[in-house]
Amino acid sequence: MELAPFEPAHLMTYEPGEVDRKALAGVDVAKQANEVWAGNAVTALQDGRALGFCGVGLEDDGTPVCWMLLSDELRRYPVWLTRVVKATLPALAREHGLERLEVSVPQTFHPGHKWVKRLGFEFVRWEPSGHLRYRKTWPS
Repeated sequence: MELAPFEPAHLMTYEPGEVDRKALAGVDVAKQANEVWAGNAVTALQDGRALGFCGVGLEDDGTPVCWMLLSDELRRYPVWLTRVVKATLPALAREHGLERLEVSVPQTFHPGHKWVKRLGFEFVRWEPSGHLRYRKTWPS
């Protein structure tokens, strides 16, 4: 498995996992890929297939956030995934001049809550959507 800068063409070989199919419902993926993700994300590739994506961006109010889309296949490599994300998120944050990142996890997605805590994120608040918001900061 290897990491590469995200390219919209990577979506052609990506099969979202069950969790991400729900998250992507109603999202204009092509628009996001071209306007938001390009230049702000990396792709996990295996044998030329995209297995997942990790990136950073800003919400409308300027809050720096990170996001991930993972195939069910990539979720079968939790140790590799955790190591890569622990290295990639700080690098992406520094590259974009961000001292903190926030992530939103659906209330009922318990493995996601455990994982973001393992990555060093701390609970911040409940969101009106029913998601829980976590934050991680890096020294400047």
